[in-house]
Amino acid sequence: MREIKFRAMTKDHSKWLYFSLYATDEEYVLGGDSGRGVVDKETTCEYTGLHDKNGKEIYEEDILRCEQWGEEKLFVMKFNDYVLEDGSDNIGTGFLLENGTCDPRECEVIGNVWENPELKPTA
Repeated sequence: MREIKFRAMTKDHSKWLYFSLYATDEEYVLGGDSGRGVVDKETTCEYTGLHDKNGKEIYEEDILRCEQWGEEKLFVMKFNDYVLEDGSDNIGTGFLLENGTCDPRECEVIGNVWENPELKPTA
């Protein structure tokens, strides 16, 4: 079972706060060791449960660098619905690489879309 945890940037974008979500019958409880702060909700990302080739945790919106067929490629990790090519059926929900396919565990996290927008791959 993968660990359910998240990260989000503070409102002033000065640092990341890391936290876990604990569910009881009555409530959700957020907890973490990275301090308290008001976060920019747009930057909230879920941990994928995967690590890159260097052992770094991979979160939504991370930018990954992979080597494919002798060429360096950049990908963005997303959480989304899986649909059939013709759009006729939603076959599930989960993490995927936005602009291609490769094994994220063979890639390297080189940044994220908020701190490193210049690295975000174009179509």
